[in-house]
Amino acid sequence: MSSKRRTYPRAFKLEAVQLSQEGDEAFRGQGRQTSDEEELRQLRRENALLKQERDILKKALAIFTPRLR
Repeated sequence: MSSKRRTYPRAFKLEAVQLSQEGDEAFRGQGRQTSDEEELRQLRRENALLKQERDILKKALAIFTPRLR
């Protein structure tokens, strides 16, 4: 039984070489993030928390505000 070798397009190969030459940023793995990715993760977490707080305040306002008739 013969197995076929995988062939990759030239653009893929060039990108792989370019990534491998980027030092610490290339193939980070094991959960390491760049400083930009870490900042983005923190901002998204903060944004989600602020949305939750806003929703809680909206509900509290609806509960404690007398309804106009």
